[in-house]
Amino acid sequence: PNLPNTQPDAEGFYNTLGNKGWTKKYDFGDSMAWESDFEKQSVGGSDYVYMDQVDFAYFSGHGSPNNFYFGIPHDGDNDLWEQLFNPCTVDNGEVSWGDTDLEWLVLKSCNVLQWSSGWWIFAQNVFQRWGPAFNGLHQILGFDTIEYVDPYTGTIFANYMTRPWYQGGSMKIKDAWFQTNIEMQPPEVYSAVLSTNNGWNDYLPGYGPVGSDGGAYLIWQRVQS
Repeated sequence: PNLPNTQPDAEGFYNTLGNKGWTKKYDFGDSMAWESDFEKQSVGGSDYVYMDQVDFAYFSGHGSPNNFYFGIPHDGDNDLWEQLFNPCTVDNGEVSWGDTDLEWLVLKSCNVLQWSSGWWIFAQNVFQRWGPAFNGLHQILGFDTIEYVDPYTGTIFANYMTRPWYQGGSMKIKDAWFQTNIEMQPPEVYSAVLSTNNGWNDYLPGYGPVGSDGGAYLIWQRVQS
């Protein structure tokens, strides 16, 4: 709730794809979006009911290299340490995406895909932090740096992925993400994508080819806005 425009940003994505024929399944605003919706069942999460039951999910909110944050506490396993020191948080060790369905995930959050977590001898690179989350997931789209929230990114991103031929044609998911942020973010912001090699050139279904689940390795790229 202390970060303006997150809800219209995510709902712009949701409604734009819905208007183009996608099934709109879950729309949880500031007071109803829960960390447990993104967390795996083994830590008390319910991603198998929510995030892993959709093909494409979009989150807009605060983030850091290891975490992203929600407005209210709703932790699946009631971990006391997390409740006391890191409430409202999805940690990279609490997730496993794509086990059921999830293919693409936007984390419209600062620093989530930062190359290094930056904690000296405890630092981990982006592959170490988020690689274990890929269990059928194709791509995470986010930022290597800080980012600035606006109400339009989700809409523009969805439109680029579904652009008709007479406007230049549909863009690959990663290219649509980079182009949107080139337009919407200042030059100090670097957007980023972490992807399996099989999913690197994915389009939205119906707009171009989609790679298979899994892959031999992960690819990370950042682009300056």
